[in-house]
Amino acid sequence: MQKRTATVAIVGRPNVGKSSLFNRLVGKRSAIEADIAGTTRDRVCDSVFWNKKSFDLIDTAGLADLKNTGKDELVDLIKDDVFEAMELADLVLFMTDYTESATDLDRQIAGLFRRAKKPVIIVVNKCDNLKRLEDIDNHKRLGNWPVVGVSATLKKNLGDLLDIILKELKKIGNFDYTGQNLNREIPKMAIVGRPNAGKSTLFNALFGGQKAIVSSVPGTTRDAKQTTIGRGSEQMIITDTAGVQRSKKSGRGVEKFSLIRTVKAILDSDIVALIVDATEGITALDKKLAGYASDNCRSLLLVFNKIDLLKTENEKNNLINQAQVEFNYLPYVPLIFVSAVSGESVKVTIKQAFEVLNSRKTLVSEAELVELRDLLNKNLGQMPELRSILQTGSNPPEFSLTFKGPKKWHFSHTRFIENRLRDNFDFRGTPIAIKIKD
Repeated sequence: MQKRTATVAIVGRPNVGKSSLFNRLVGKRSAIEADIAGTTRDRVCDSVFWNKKSFDLIDTAGLADLKNTGKDELVDLIKDDVFEAMELADLVLFMTDYTESATDLDRQIAGLFRRAKKPVIIVVNKCDNLKRLEDIDNHKRLGNWPVVGVSATLKKNLGDLLDIILKELKKIGNFDYTGQNLNREIPKMAIVGRPNAGKSTLFNALFGGQKAIVSSVPGTTRDAKQTTIGRGSEQMIITDTAGVQRSKKSGRGVEKFSLIRTVKAILDSDIVALIVDATEGITALDKKLAGYASDNCRSLLLVFNKIDLLKTENEKNNLINQAQVEFNYLPYVPLIFVSAVSGESVKVTIKQAFEVLNSRKTLVSEAELVELRDLLNKNLGQMPELRSILQTGSNPPEFSLTFKGPKKWHFSHTRFIENRLRDNFDFRGTPIAIKIKD
């Protein structure tokens, strides 16, 4: 049986220092820290390395108001997300606060752990001195679990905590602690679009299972869900997002929260798959999402879903024509026509995603760029003479230009250079950043 990496989740009420501890243990600022209760709403996962061993660590939102289920939908969603993290975890770090002793909410949370029969370590935060480190008896009453005092802010006693985590994990199972894949950056693709465009159905079809809840009711998906797909030795993390409503419909509640998560998923991804309902066509909101992805140098796939509901080939041609008009500034974006329900062309989506990812990483040799520069300088027209074209980055591709003479540079010249780069090299699905140097 293949070993897997151990997973540890940090759980507790709001504002006890969970994100601070998470950041200290992973060694970088992955989670947002603030004194405002409830700052963390999304699960954040990263890898911890200690004494040549590793495990995955999950930071969760603060658990609050456990008794009043159903009164606040956002609180319930956060609660569900935390419970899912607990289910995934092999070991739970139950975070409490020394300065507030053990509260009623702490005791309620402890009851959850006892009922779930999860291995737990009680972590008492804000133990800023030796007296506090030794005076944690009040928190020992929460449960018959190991108790460790730490100060996440001052980085006190974190080594002892990590030693105890590894000791407890050893009791639980035979895990893989090598961390050989944990520090490798796996590319990501976000599935975005309007509610009920079929994002979750496509998400499930991409890996052949049901990981996201699917319903005909718009807005069923509220949280971003992730899975990993592979092609040969390549891997990609796929994120399913909630449907984005029009701005006037995105108030202060769940819809606004879903919009924030979608924007975050786009920024956290290399590729964005924009799902358009083929029966409705491209909307203003679809254009905004595509523009946002492009403006932030994310590669893009335009996926028309529900083609099984189209009655004629002419309807498909109309969609192609609409895409050419509405996305005339994105001529490099592949168009894919799928039926997530029947599975038609789902494999094409995966194939195109990996091909776009490889295009995103394209490196052009200096000799090829010199040849392109010389070719362009023979047909200048109104454009200034180019002194050099250099590739200064990839993933996404970035080029730097310098030019001679008194002529002014115009944005149309940048578009011309971009088109010539695309004509000569494979940058399908991917924005190109072009910078002009004096």
